[in-house]
Amino acid sequence: MHKNLNTNEMKKLFLLLAFLGTVLSTYAQTNAVDQQQDSTINVIAYFCKGDTVKYTLTNQKFKVKKKDTTWEANYTEDFSIAVLDSTSKGYRIELQYLDFDFSQNPQKKFDIEGEIQKLVSKDFKGMKAIFQTDEYGQVTKVENWMKLRDQICKITDKAVDEVFELKSLPKEMRDSFLQVLPKENLKATLRLAFSDQESVKQSFDELILLLSNHGYSFAIGEKKEEEKEGNISNTVTTTAGYIQVEDKDVDTDGDYLVIHQKNISMPFKDALSLAGGVEAATLMFGDKYKDMAKKGMTKALEEIKEDILVKTIQSSEYWYNGWPKTIVSASETSVSNHKKIELKTIEWSSFSLKSGVGTDDSASDTKKM
Repeated sequence: MHKNLNTNEMKKLFLLLAFLGTVLSTYAQTNAVDQQQDSTINVIAYFCKGDTVKYTLTNQKFKVKKKDTTWEANYTEDFSIAVLDSTSKGYRIELQYLDFDFSQNPQKKFDIEGEIQKLVSKDFKGMKAIFQTDEYGQVTKVENWMKLRDQICKITDKAVDEVFELKSLPKEMRDSFLQVLPKENLKATLRLAFSDQESVKQSFDELILLLSNHGYSFAIGEKKEEEKEGNISNTVTTTAGYIQVEDKDVDTDGDYLVIHQKNISMPFKDALSLAGGVEAATLMFGDKYKDMAKKGMTKALEEIKEDILVKTIQSSEYWYNGWPKTIVSASETSVSNHKKIELKTIEWSSFSLKSGVGTDDSASDTKKM
């Protein structure tokens, strides 16, 4: 069964979403130091060959229908980022998956996505992805993307086979389910998600989050921008500033923080059209049910008159040398009385940096939380 949150947990969740942006912006401004010396912060990677940082990602998902909040997912992932080479043109970096923990995941009767994710993670342990970046740290290439594509597709195929054994279902229910949603269709749909280098790169969202600001310059203080294009309204507030040293063992002069708050509004049909939602979904249905599913989904969408609202907050804290310390990302997608909420946190767990943190530039430094 889905686990419903108690009153205290719900309050904590909504308070976090309501005040996270305000708190983080205030933190960036009140903890800023020596801002008079600079007008901008440039997010640039000053990495060294041999640098290694280990991180833990925590991902939580919630679904809200009217006043009912359901806890959908809660898992952690350990991974490392290592610099294999450093040149004047950029870096070669390696992301390696170290471990996954789904023990805190809420228990559901049957959840295809969750079950596939858990099964896939077993074979993802030890997987290495090698990326190239420019001199600022922005990812430009996935060196081994074809090997990764083949490896990921093989792993997901195996996971789908295991999930679709559906041992918990009676045979007649299992046969009916497989007619509506054939497993080969699901396999084909999942393969499409890794069809080229860009899609493989985007699948490593840990690295995308860590390096999303690299190569960009941000004005110190708060800057608000509003855009409107057709039916889409977009408001972005960016706050940037240097932060005070709180722990001399792991904080250094020149550490900084960048916060993005985005509010996007557009008609729900436009949003689904941009994502190819109806077409992508109907690819998974059996031949007898494709047309029926497409008509049903299209009709249901026509009845939704409200706009879809997407609110995101991303706070990124960095050491002075451009290595990310902590990333906090929260998103809320709402339409009508339904909301989907996702909270992601990436925190360093240990590091070994040749350039040093809390030391002079010629020294190396190793720390654990």
